[in-house]
Amino acid sequence: MRLTLSRSGGFAGIRRPPITVDTGDLAPDEAALLKKLISDARLLDLASHAPATRQPDRFEYTIEAVPDNGLPHTVTIGEADAPPPLIELVRTIEQIAKRKR
Repeated sequence: MRLTLSRSGGFAGIRRPPITVDTGDLAPDEAALLKKLISDARLLDLASHAPATRQPDRFEYTIEAVPDNGLPHTVTIGEADAPPPLIELVRTIEQIAKRKR
């Protein structure tokens, strides 16, 4: 599965370049962790655009998930509205991407 994460907002309202992680390119333990977090966050079941609670200086995340054998699914959600498992998924994607640089 390929995951592309975009983050915007925050104190300066800066949009970072998207980061992409593909489970097929990861070590088996990292790929298994991402798959577990995707399941825990119910990423593929979330609505494409969650209702937003606008809060100044908070982030908004967009995650595009492209399963190996399925259709892409994109979720956009505000930091304040994201459930903890989804925030954990975001943090893990960011950490993996940093190690891959």
